[in-house]
Amino acid sequence: MLMGMRRSIFLKYWILNEPLINLIDYDITRLPGSKEGISTSVPSGFNIGIDKDIGDERIDAAITTLLFLSSKDIQKRYLKNRQLITAINSLYYDEEVCKKADCELFINMQPLSDPFFTIKDGGSYSTKYRNYVFDYLYGDSTPQQVQNKILDIERIHFISLDTTDSYLGLTITIMVITIASLMLLSLLFLFRENFNPFFSFLSTDFWMSTVFGCIFILCLSFTYFGEITYINCYLYSLIQSLGISLTLIPILYKLIVKFPEVNKISRWVKKHKYTFFLFFVILDNVWNALLLIKPYSIEKIMVEDGQNFTICKAKSTICKLIIILKWVYIAILFLILIILIFIEWNIKAINYDLTFIMSAFYIDILAFFIFIGLNYMNVRNLVLYYLIHLILNFIIAISNYIFIFGYRLILAFARKTNVRIQLINKINNSFIEKDGTELKSNVVDSVQTSCFSKNESFSESNNYNNSEYNNNNPSFINRSGENMSSSHKKSKETMSSSHAKSSVFTKIMDYHNNADAYHNSNEIIYE
Repeated sequence: MLMGMRRSIFLKYWILNEPLINLIDYDITRLPGSKEGISTSVPSGFNIGIDKDIGDERIDAAITTLLFLSSKDIQKRYLKNRQLITAINSLYYDEEVCKKADCELFINMQPLSDPFFTIKDGGSYSTKYRNYVFDYLYGDSTPQQVQNKILDIERIHFISLDTTDSYLGLTITIMVITIASLMLLSLLFLFRENFNPFFSFLSTDFWMSTVFGCIFILCLSFTYFGEITYINCYLYSLIQSLGISLTLIPILYKLIVKFPEVNKISRWVKKHKYTFFLFFVILDNVWNALLLIKPYSIEKIMVEDGQNFTICKAKSTICKLIIILKWVYIAILFLILIILIFIEWNIKAINYDLTFIMSAFYIDILAFFIFIGLNYMNVRNLVLYYLIHLILNFIIAISNYIFIFGYRLILAFARKTNVRIQLINKINNSFIEKDGTELKSNVVDSVQTSCFSKNESFSESNNYNNSEYNNNNPSFINRSGENMSSSHKKSKETMSSSHAKSSVFTKIMDYHNNADAYHNSNEIIYE
């Protein structure tokens, strides 16, 4: 009616074909957008389908018809007659066509995709959209709430430092930076003389490796930030592997070197410390390099009336196989460590160290089982999904740090003593001793026992320190052998002969039961 009265300024309608379009007195132009130079026109069209039960002959005929209708010549003919809007863009640059059709209009148009066709379930989208609008028109929802709900139908959410939607990203970043900084600062105590007795279980470089491993695991949180891509998935796997290796390999090295009975492996590991360490680091890189062959897939988690998000998912057979092999490798590594800890559990000099290390392992193994279980759980809440992963990473990193490194700082502060002053005082008090070897032994014994009680040890005991000293002095080896009691020698010979005949389990039990006797025998010599 308005058109008939010619009282309209702007009209919004679909582009019509001839002859209807000739009855309209208005010029056609593109719809303006929110910014200059942007159009908000929406393209649409018709769907043509072929019944699957019409027979092969009719299907061939239908295909031939579709090819004819969609051909460039036919599209050009109807476009010139203004009977359709073609999707063949090159026709809008044809001079013959442009003499009759408004090519400039379609060339400058920036159409938006119809949202009904960008969602797999168009009907569901339509229903949701209509219900959200009705919530505003007839309910209590505000325009902002309705807008967010409509956008959330398709929008993919992720964790970021932006606090508009959530403070989770900023909170996690502050926590990771703070805890990682404290861990790094704690390494300075390794270079303080008064703290040395509490950190003699590992060398300084291996202590640093362990702490850096904890920091790596802590920093896994950052791989969840931003839009999840293949790079995020790859970095997560790589950092996780390196974090585990940097934490555990120094401990594995120590346990192999301290194996009760001398063997080729322990000799080689002792002589090739850094080669042993680098082998596992390279192995981690190899495992993760295989993921580049067939990387993780990015899976969309579409949430009804919630926040959609994406996750890393191993979907291909090759990717799944690589992930399984990786976890099997980690499981074998833990198994070897646990067996070695069991074997060496009765060594009094390191029993206290092994107790705390085993506590960290219990937590790690439990967390890894939860990680594996999460792959089979259908968690459809963005915040909950990432919080579970982030908390598990925090637990592993912090527990490893506390039970392997951190508790030693607490004990060092609680039993703080000046090692240098004690050493000088003991030398003065023992100056009248004539035997230099005996003097050295007494001084070392006094300093060690002043830091630890009789039944406690967080490093090598006095006997083992003397053993290391004696092993470097061949002249002392014979004395050590002569001082052994005949009963102990006989016990050693019996154990050695039985080892050759007994099963692996029996050997392990023999090592476990007699580990301290092996340790104190002063017979472990690395050539």
